[in-house]
Amino acid sequence: MIEKRELVLQVRGNNYSIKFPNVGQLVDIETRKQQYSAGMYSSMVNNFTNTSLYALDVIDAQACFGVLAPDLLKDLKVKTLSQLDPVDFEDIRLAYRDQFLPWFKQWESVLKDTNVTV
Repeated sequence: MIEKRELVLQVRGNNYSIKFPNVGQLVDIETRKQQYSAGMYSSMVNNFTNTSLYALDVIDAQACFGVLAPDLLKDLKVKTLSQLDPVDFEDIRLAYRDQFLPWFKQWESVLKDTNVTV
């Protein structure tokens, strides 16, 4: 059973309340991944270079946070996370990887398994 439908993401001393996306937001996130990768997302997943894996982190964080945490982008004073240089992006990447992704993956199990109780 998964209990938390909401995550408080902490980045650069600020808290961002993120609710699990509705179906429209899930579609928006996946669509943005394709847009940000110029339709090459699946190819990039299969390319295990450090640069490609880093780019996937950028794409995933940008797609998810752009839909679910637009205030984060406002606070960073950017339209997209791709405007940040890699050093400035690092704490965003770590927040995505260490806070957001574990929480989100629990919810992905709900989408895959109809026997999970929420």
